[in-house]
Amino acid sequence: MRPAPNPLLVFAACLELLACAGAPPSQEARATSPEARRTPAPDARAVQATAPPANKPAPQLLAENSPRLTPGGTTFTVPGGWSIESSGARTVLIGPEPGLKIAIVDSPIKDGDEAVATAWRVFREDFNRPLKLVKPRPARNGWDESREYDYETSPNERIIVSGRALRHGEAWTAVLFELGQAPFERRLAQIVLVSDSLRPKGYAKESFAGRTANPLDAERLKRIADMVERGRNALDIPGVAISLVQGGKVVFAGGFGVRELGKPEKIDADTLFIIASNTKALTTLLLATEVDRGKLTWETPVTQVYPAFKLGDADSSGFSSSTSAPRNRRWSCGPPFSRPRNSGRPFSTPI
Repeated sequence: MRPAPNPLLVFAACLELLACAGAPPSQEARATSPEARRTPAPDARAVQATAPPANKPAPQLLAENSPRLTPGGTTFTVPGGWSIESSGARTVLIGPEPGLKIAIVDSPIKDGDEAVATAWRVFREDFNRPLKLVKPRPARNGWDESREYDYETSPNERIIVSGRALRHGEAWTAVLFELGQAPFERRLAQIVLVSDSLRPKGYAKESFAGRTANPLDAERLKRIADMVERGRNALDIPGVAISLVQGGKVVFAGGFGVRELGKPEKIDADTLFIIASNTKALTTLLLATEVDRGKLTWETPVTQVYPAFKLGDADSSGFSSSTSAPRNRRWSCGPPFSRPRNSGRPFSTPI
């Protein structure tokens, strides 16, 4: 059996918010010079058009995760325990502890940078932070374009200030984050829920129900291989291996790139990779097979099946069951997040 490669682990949402805390602008950044780093002047007419009315309603507290939509039709999910306040084109989500605010503003402006600048003035009239970095981001979930904005903050403020511009057709939606560092870390999962749930008006998730997959013939396999190679080059990954299965048969297994930068040895279908936490899923699959065969249950102590199994103390060893063992780093791969010392390889590199 050929070992599976380690997939790329994506941690996009939280990294987007944390990026404002320190890294210097990259060469791709659009805001590089002091002149460019100034926040664009907002459109006065747009500010007036999107400004909340004088008699804005009181925030509504939601007991559980609840779907909502902006006046412009953008849909999103409000986490349980958060409050929502809607007025004009502005929707503000307020966290359950101080220092957590997310604003969503539907903008009539046709330029993303200007839409975000105007949205900040709608959210906070006194907003004047210098713009540190603007980055294009992959457009997903029905959006045609996405940009990320990071703003200058002082370390003593312990605050994260960032924004997103999402375009669907000609319409832009600005998403603004003003988050205290400490509550952000405690409420990260809820903040990611809001960010990941944003969808444009009229979006319908594609369904493959009742549809037959196209056969992976030579032409389609080449298109897939070309896509993988483009992605590998774009992300500066030395080498990657993939396999494709259709109809219960392996129709492609191969590699792209090299095992190590500066060395000629190529990646192929038989290259071994350190797969790290993927072992948990594979171990659970094997355990499920044994459970189906009646050889053990999900609550069977590991020591009953494997008497030599030991953790740091006897009590922990005895309480480990078939369900807890795969996720217990202490026996599956040593101390938490450990790796062989001086191995010179991250988890995702070939052996």
